[in-house]
Amino acid sequence: MDGDSKAKIHRSLAALELAAVRYRGGVRRRLNVGDEELTALLYLAHHGGVAQRRLAEITTLSRSGAGAMIQRLEHDGFVERHTDPADRRLRVVHLSTAGRNRVHDAYRDFGDATDRVLAATDPADVERLAGLLGGLAAAAETTHAVDPPLAPAARDPIWRRWS
Repeated sequence: MDGDSKAKIHRSLAALELAAVRYRGGVRRRLNVGDEELTALLYLAHHGGVAQRRLAEITTLSRSGAGAMIQRLEHDGFVERHTDPADRRLRVVHLSTAGRNRVHDAYRDFGDATDRVLAATDPADVERLAGLLGGLAAAAETTHAVDPPLAPAARDPIWRRWS
């Protein structure tokens, strides 16, 4: 690959990142949550329930900070906490039904816009793009390795469920 192609890819990725930051800000305002809270909600939406201490790691908050965040999310109806049946000392955080619906609704327009672009794209190009994006996501994941991985999730994105 020549230098011009690499530069175009890097510029496009930078533009995509900035667009994602702007979009994420809009979602935060619609849901009335902070950045760490949105990170937690998205993780729960894509990966399912998780121990409270794991949400602390994912959001880079202290355990007490994560506990306060979870209390706020629970108070606002986004999440529920349940005792882990395998280890009664642990509390597992899950999206509530209302929380899942609110997060889904906040991202619905993104899913719709993505569908419109992909519908106008050759299916073979869509398959290639899926492979390339998967590779980029894996590269990003290994750059900032977290166990278990944050993305990509095995589940469909939140904006594609129930549509």
